[in-house]
Amino acid sequence: MRTYTYLWLALTLFMAFEYWALNSHLSLSFANFIKTHGHRFRELNLSTEAGRPISFYLGVVGFGFILMTNPYTWRKKWSILKKIGTLTGWLEFHIFCGLFGPTCIIFHSGFKVRGLVGISFWSMIIVAVSGVIGRYIYVQILREEKLTSQDIKVMDERLEKMRVQAGEKVTVQDLILAKELALHFVGLPDGVEGAKRRSLVGVLLSSFWGDLRLLFSAPPIVPGLPERSRYLLAANALNQRRSVLLETFRRMLGYWHSFHLPFAVFMYLAAVIHIAAALMFGIGA
Repeated sequence: MRTYTYLWLALTLFMAFEYWALNSHLSLSFANFIKTHGHRFRELNLSTEAGRPISFYLGVVGFGFILMTNPYTWRKKWSILKKIGTLTGWLEFHIFCGLFGPTCIIFHSGFKVRGLVGISFWSMIIVAVSGVIGRYIYVQILREEKLTSQDIKVMDERLEKMRVQAGEKVTVQDLILAKELALHFVGLPDGVEGAKRRSLVGVLLSSFWGDLRLLFSAPPIVPGLPERSRYLLAANALNQRRSVLLETFRRMLGYWHSFHLPFAVFMYLAAVIHIAAALMFGIGA
């Protein structure tokens, strides 16, 4: 997924620069360079206004990528596709298309959304954002519960070994405190029991915040434990969180499907009506 994310960011930055250049500094535009040096493109209209060639083709590409999100759904239902690639690979491509397609549509609209276009646009944004959230929820339940329990057991043994090696500097209570601090750090501020009583939204937000913190730092440790124990404590706490909240995230994924699908259907209906109107009556995007 990291490669797809970098590709999406690179393409988005390129389109943003090109959009700025076409409207502010034409000499810096790649499209203008092609028009100037390519005989076949001398008549190319470089306007970014709705209904012009650039806007039109961005709309075609964007809607095409949005349509390419559907094979992931077909892959899960059609046995003939289940032998092609892995489900994770299909999901990652599904998410990339779900990000890049709407990005093209944003530039296609010229950042102006109103009327039927606005309804379709905001439905698309809701689908895209909820898709990212769905991916996050899916990752939380991806690993089997049995394997997670085994990991917790192994990490507990390694942490206990570190405590013994530290001698009298670290007591059993110190190690328990370090584990509690790690749980708090990764998004279980109320501990294992408290997490089970939290709302679905609260669980989602605290888990996401915990993962965000882990990108930039690691849990604190009690004096006496080696520095490398920080990352072991973090991994152990993440597995604890996954084990405790597994059923919660599964329930959350069910609700997510009920929310995501209707907006996706509505987005397609509004988009088809918009495309038909634009082609039949020459209505700008």
